[in-house]
Amino acid sequence: MGTGKSGSEGGCRKPAIIWQGAFALPYDLLQSHTARTMLANSEFLVMLNQAATNREELARLLNISDNQLSYITNVDFGHGLLKCGSAIVPFADSFPQHTRLFKLMTTRPEDITSDL
Repeated sequence: MGTGKSGSEGGCRKPAIIWQGAFALPYDLLQSHTARTMLANSEFLVMLNQAATNREELARLLNISDNQLSYITNVDFGHGLLKCGSAIVPFADSFPQHTRLFKLMTTRPEDITSDL
């Protein structure tokens, strides 16, 4: 993620803010003016399945269309939206689950095995 240096020292301008927010309760995060400003000004975001209240807030904050919202509404793992600059792009990744790489990358506790 970020280097810990400020932008003037050659580091990341906004180091890893989304990764810190990803593990916070999204509803609480979206209620903070500072957090909303940081999300609105972020160049890169990954949005996965979201609760209805979060979708409404994200749609207002990031100008997400109803069609785009369908990619973060009751979707399977590996589906969502990427925001890169001003572009918002849907994605669906059906990664093969019976591979060593999947076992290394998964964040679902029930998919983690000790035979890595």
